[in-house]
Amino acid sequence: FTHELSSNVELFGEVDYYFAKTERQWEQASILSNGRFFVPADYYYNPFGPVTFDDGRVNPNRLPGLDTSVVPEEGLGFELQSLRPVDVGPRTATIKGESYRLVAGLRGNFSDWDYDTAFVHSVANVEDVANNRISTPLLQQSLSLDTPNAYNIFTGVNPSNPASITDFTPNPRASIDPFIVSATREAQTILTMADFRVSNSSIIELPAGDVALGLGVEWRDERLDEDNSSIFDGSIPFIDPLDASLVPGEVTNLSSLQGSSLRTDIQGDRQVFSAYGELLIPVLADQPLFYALDIQAAVRFEHFSDTGSITRPKVAVAWSPIEAIKFRGSYSLGFRAPNLVQLNTIATSITTSVDDYAEGILLGTGDINDGPSNGNYILESAGNPNLQPERSQNLSAGVVLTPVNGLTITADYWRIRTNGTVSVLSDENVARLDALLRSQGSSNPNVIRGPVDADNPLGPITIIRRQFDNLNNRVVEGLDLSLVYALNTGIGTFTTQLNGAHLMTFDQTPGEVAQSLIDFGADPTVLGNAAGSLIRREFFPKWRATGSLTWRSNDDLWSATVFGSYVSSVVEPSVTDADGNFLTFPSYTRIDASISKDDFFNEGLSARIGVRNVFDEDPPLSVEAFGFEGELHSPLGRYFFFGLTKTF
Repeated sequence: FTHELSSNVELFGEVDYYFAKTERQWEQASILSNGRFFVPADYYYNPFGPVTFDDGRVNPNRLPGLDTSVVPEEGLGFELQSLRPVDVGPRTATIKGESYRLVAGLRGNFSDWDYDTAFVHSVANVEDVANNRISTPLLQQSLSLDTPNAYNIFTGVNPSNPASITDFTPNPRASIDPFIVSATREAQTILTMADFRVSNSSIIELPAGDVALGLGVEWRDERLDEDNSSIFDGSIPFIDPLDASLVPGEVTNLSSLQGSSLRTDIQGDRQVFSAYGELLIPVLADQPLFYALDIQAAVRFEHFSDTGSITRPKVAVAWSPIEAIKFRGSYSLGFRAPNLVQLNTIATSITTSVDDYAEGILLGTGDINDGPSNGNYILESAGNPNLQPERSQNLSAGVVLTPVNGLTITADYWRIRTNGTVSVLSDENVARLDALLRSQGSSNPNVIRGPVDADNPLGPITIIRRQFDNLNNRVVEGLDLSLVYALNTGIGTFTTQLNGAHLMTFDQTPGEVAQSLIDFGADPTVLGNAAGSLIRREFFPKWRATGSLTWRSNDDLWSATVFGSYVSSVVEPSVTDADGNFLTFPSYTRIDASISKDDFFNEGLSARIGVRNVFDEDPPLSVEAFGFEGELHSPLGRYFFFGLTKTF
């Protein structure tokens, strides 16, 4: 809403509310996806179980003819290596997202100054409820029963066709429900902001025109609160009482939810104060070879309560030798502050495996690129309150052509160099760094090892710790192209718009740690996205383009649009053919179309109908978890939409 308080003061406000609900399902988690556990000898369905149970019942499931010198009469327990309990049914999730935004402000003018000030309060909530999930300790209890109520892990095979994937003997729900739980993740972000801006289009009059000035200040309060169910936030860790290799009470896994690693609660907040100014200076006008020459100078200061202060300048020049041609360029220093997650995340952990390169080098059984397997260990990842902003140098140069009325062509080259990009070392490279440091007489304190024994002269890796850090340097450059042409006809105006973005360079220079690993003999490819050119790799296609054709009637009531988008091919480095060539994902094009009518019945009512993905194009098949590259492509098929807008 807007309301004029006087001829030069306007009150404005805005209220936005958004709600979305998404439901999804996917396969049940594979047991041991986040940790091991043991099955006791007297588990009812154990084929190596006791001859008789403690109460004297004969065990019907012990394999006949077992040699008691190998499998004693009291039975043998075992470690469960792998199991996906499909008869439990799929995991389901309901995600509800809700947000609202309140804006209130004043704008107007006094003397030769325009001003704009506003207060903003925005809140976003997300609740993710996962159902039909498996509790590790409750499943352990089921697998410790010596009665038919126990969950039978040996079901599913058709004896006449062992290769069949059909489960012919699913467990009853009475055996399943006792270890089924729900888990919830809730997150809230809050932004509160106030700003005040003033501008004057003529603070000084020069021969070429008036000098314009803009100034502003801004205050922001940012808050993040993520609360996870106790079953996987570390409050109720899984402690396996049957694992004889553990000290009694020792935690087996900090998460008790199968298929979910530890996800600690996160709380963070910060306050930001900003001040900025901008000058637009007309230097020359209406001179030979200088139809116009303008200079822009700007500066921005920001103080973050958690990462300190930073000041960044910008200068830009626009030169038109004649009216139809404009050359433009700019140079600026930029920054990106680390977010609240990167700063405040408490250490989370997953159970995985890694090669022990230091042991391989010591024993002569491996090197910095290929070490002996260490088996399972715990990988801990954490935020870093000492992170610094990423800093960048930005350069652009381009031309704008308007050769005929209604036609505009632009071409702009840009280059961005970023220092101290925020990232984390992979667990493999943390282990490689341990090997490097040991060759120099020390060790990596982030690699925690167990007791030394004959098989592990350095002690097995039990924990690897890592955190976000300012690691590598990055250079990205590209070319942006645009063409807009509007043609007026007797039936309306046709507007064609084409936009293309060509990625010319995306190189990451190894930081100090990555470079030291390469110098020690590591193949640069083991650094993944930490080093080298990323052009055409997964998320970085060489070309992106969009195009549209829009018609609008002369009475300005009817309009129609056809819109297309294009993404060029990319490669997946993790998949190669016999010759070592990367798997290629082909280019992808989608077409949308719509038509609209304004001011129905002269009542300010507008209607729009259209179809997205007109030709029902599937995204290229990828090796990602859901079969497509979500950063580039959409899985949504053809769908129709209809909308109404009412102006009061």
